Amino acid sequence: MKKDEKQELFLDNKGLSLIELLVTVTISSFVLISVFSFMLAGSKSYANASAEMDLQSTRQLTMNFIADGIMSASREHIEMNPLNPIGGQAFTFSTVHDVVTDRTNNTVEQKGVTFYYDGDSSLYVYEANATLAQIQSNNKNNLVSKNVDSIEFTLNKDDKDSVESVRVKAVFQVKGRTSAVDTVYKVRNK
Repeated sequence: MKKDEKQELFLDNKGLSLIELLVTVTISSFVLISVFSFMLAGSKSYANASAEMDLQSTRQLTMNFIADGIMSASREHIEMNPLNPIGGQAFTFSTVHDVVTDRTNNTVEQKGVTFYYDGDSSLYVYEANATLAQIQSNNKNNLVSKNVDSIEFTLNKDDKDSVESVRVKAVFQVKGRTSAVDTVYKVRNK
């Protein structure tokens, strides 16, 4: 390039026209809107998947905990106790073992679990022989789930009035999502 040609380029002060500027801004806007809409869709998808995963894991862990308590219980030692003084309901699934036999009578040790549903959203678990005072404390160490919208246990008994199975209906709610469970668990121990 010659010196004269370079000077001509610098002296030509045309710049960008208004139409060129508007076209550039419009195209840039479409590109930016597309990028942000993809990011927003990805973010919503992640939030939905995360909420669904939280709901499923809460439901699965809680129902596994309940199933273990039911299936390891003795048929003769399953009971439902309404806890009128504090509200809510307690469901006891226990196995009874003869521990010590003395000259006068048998001493019986009760092992197992008591589930306490506070009627609000929390399900707690205690030793089968928990006192009302322990249950009233709603100890966070005993919390199984704080996402139980409702829970109902139904005992299915045989001709001898011993429990064969327990039907558990529960509704879980996590981050605005709801899932209902209706499962029957067989009691294994006689």
